[in-house]
Amino acid sequence: GCLMGCIAIFLIQKNRHMLVGQAVPPHRLSHVVKVLEEDPVVSSVHDVKALIIGSTSGRFKAEINFNGEVLGKRCMKKLRKSIMIPMEQAMSPEQVEELMVEYSRELVNTIGDEVDRLEGIILRELPEMRHVDLEIL
Repeated sequence: GCLMGCIAIFLIQKNRHMLVGQAVPPHRLSHVVKVLEEDPVVSSVHDVKALIIGSTSGRFKAEINFNGEVLGKRCMKKLRKSIMIPMEQAMSPEQVEELMVEYSRELVNTIGDEVDRLEGIILRELPEMRHVDLEIL
């Protein structure tokens, strides 16, 4: 009984990191943060946390502050024909409001697209991550 207890304690100590999880090595985490911060749509990255759970999966969490100017330009590029050209012509206030609602809708879609793209970058850099959570500041 005592021998089995000692073996159990030994196995628990040896495999504890697989059960509890371990931090992603700092050099890998800082590389991912650097790649994200170099992206033109990202102004800053905050509160980054990553944990490897088991041998093949992990979780990544970060708060992203977007560059509004770059994001707006990407959105306007998508809407050039439907918004910018009509706005250059004489428009009524109702038409301007309708176009701004369309712009707002497309801006939300653009933010979603950019979050998906950034998650893809993280998964390329840290393929063992199974859950990536990016929060917008």
